[in-house]
Amino acid sequence: MAFSNVLSFSGASEGLTNFITSLPLAPIGVIILLQILLIIIGGPISPITVLMALVPLFVPVLEAYGMDPVWFCVTLVLNVELSNITPPYGSTIFVMQGVAPPDTTLGDIFNATWPWVWMDVFVLALLIAFPQLTLWLPGLIR
Repeated sequence: MAFSNVLSFSGASEGLTNFITSLPLAPIGVIILLQILLIIIGGPISPITVLMALVPLFVPVLEAYGMDPVWFCVTLVLNVELSNITPPYGSTIFVMQGVAPPDTTLGDIFNATWPWVWMDVFVLALLIAFPQLTLWLPGLIR
């Protein structure tokens, strides 16, 4: 909460929102850009740190485009978890190597993670293309 307040009072959130909304991109392009940024940042950094640092920055951008923050947060969590298993820098890969049998190489673990990465990318694409998949259950209680 303190980080959010600092961003708010410093004008960083407003500056980022103005910068992104001034880009010549459609709203779907902005979402894809933010998702790619999350994959890059989320690999070497812990998921909680990424969420705490980026949600206060990204929510004003979403509000400027009129997008549902619940939908984006679901895609954000999926994306951060995806980035943790994405070779070559996903932190979970190195944890898997630490608990794997001694004859298991890092290449073996990389090869084993690719089907999971592609499934997560497919689910993420579905959630971006069809936001109602994410929003139908919360819509029942609103």
